[in-house]
Amino acid sequence: TARDHSNEQKCLSEHFSFSCLQLASASRELSSQISRGLSHPEAWNSSHPWLIRAAKAHGEYLIVRGFADILNKPMASSLKEVLHKEVLLYALWRIEQCSGDFLETITLTPSTLQDIHSLVSELLTDLRPEAVRIVDAFSHHDATLRSTLGSYDGDVYRRLFEWAKNSPLNKQQVTDGYYKHLRGLLKAKL
Repeated sequence: TARDHSNEQKCLSEHFSFSCLQLASASRELSSQISRGLSHPEAWNSSHPWLIRAAKAHGEYLIVRGFADILNKPMASSLKEVLHKEVLLYALWRIEQCSGDFLETITLTPSTLQDIHSLVSELLTDLRPEAVRIVDAFSHHDATLRSTLGSYDGDVYRRLFEWAKNSPLNKQQVTDGYYKHLRGLLKAKL
């Protein structure tokens, strides 16, 4: 929808601005270290925290941008709708995860952050029915994933219980590790 498209563009813009600001911050820190008389290698080493943040921010921007660019390619509208929600979810989730950094460097307000939390919840709800199909698209068999969660019927707890009952760790009441490692420690006078 038009609303989603503007949100996507805003997220892209926020990620790009954040990436630029992090790069600028790293550059200022590096220049500051050099102007204090440090050699280039020493200044580089002293500036690592800023450089790492800048690299991460730029990498996140490239991921979001690459994902958004895929949406410009021809594809079925149903696929495009799901991918659109995924890119928006990912971009918003990353803003949410790095909210302190975004609040510090971008014109992100606590109110906007609340809107982002709400939109992330809404997108998760929208994507939930598609989750199994999205995972199935990778063609990984549940046995390979050793997943008790990978089914749409929602009977997760019964599967988890069965999986735990059949686990080799639960074949005996007390595992060998207890006798080998813990029993002596627990009986020792400390």
